[in-house]
Amino acid sequence: ILISEGLVIEAGQKKTSSGRKPIQLEINKTNRTFLAIDIKPDVIYIALYNLAMEQLHQEVISHHAIEATPEETIGLLWKRVQEMCKDTKKNITELNGVGISIPGVLNTDEGEVLYAPLFGWKRVKLIDIFKQHTGPATPIWFDRTSKLALKTELWQNKNEDITGVMLYVCEGIETSIVLNGKIMSSFSFDAGNFAHMTVNPQGPECTCGNQGCWELFSGFQYFLEDYPDKSPDEKVYDTFLRFKDDCLNKKDTALHFLDRYIYWFTMGLENIIAGLYLPEI
Repeated sequence: ILISEGLVIEAGQKKTSSGRKPIQLEINKTNRTFLAIDIKPDVIYIALYNLAMEQLHQEVISHHAIEATPEETIGLLWKRVQEMCKDTKKNITELNGVGISIPGVLNTDEGEVLYAPLFGWKRVKLIDIFKQHTGPATPIWFDRTSKLALKTELWQNKNEDITGVMLYVCEGIETSIVLNGKIMSSFSFDAGNFAHMTVNPQGPECTCGNQGCWELFSGFQYFLEDYPDKSPDEKVYDTFLRFKDDCLNKKDTALHFLDRYIYWFTMGLENIIAGLYLPEI
């Protein structure tokens, strides 16, 4: 069946000392093409993969999503996908699947972004917007970033009994929990995400409406808001690179920011470890 569907191909016969020579099979790298999309507040990563999970091509798009509508953001990235497929001589109408990573609270059953504070998105029918470009027949999967990162770890390590917490730190912060090899989920679609637990009741108001959320102190978008010499149009990632270089050069201001960051970051970690009380973690 796999051969008839073009998923595997014969790769010659294996030499043996006796008996019938076995036929070797390998994954058909030319038969399927998949698109991976990682949407972040300031940048979008898109890449093409074959069935053997080999990367064929990658593009990076600089884009400030909070200043655009979801339709504009997806339209921009899809234009680049079309260019990428043309450059790699892949037929965009024959994509076998699209995988999308995005931080936020997602209803994956309905293909909807319920709330993505870093983008300013609420109640966005993400899959429906993508289907306008891919067509109705192309399978599309999406999930929040930390969950997909955790699924990748489980798949690569093939550990069925692992228990732990995936912590994803970038412009924001996001966590997911795996218990005995199963990723936690709930009817609220945000199980295991500690980004918006309160670490400082007297802290600033978060986009979620709470006071002093962990993300405000540990996500780079908020943590570096008042970093010295930050211009209004400077991207978060560029500010982070300056901050990193300043830390390596042992500049006092950067080291002060780093000390403050470590304080709040470890406070969140301590709350997670104490709250879950799982010796396996």
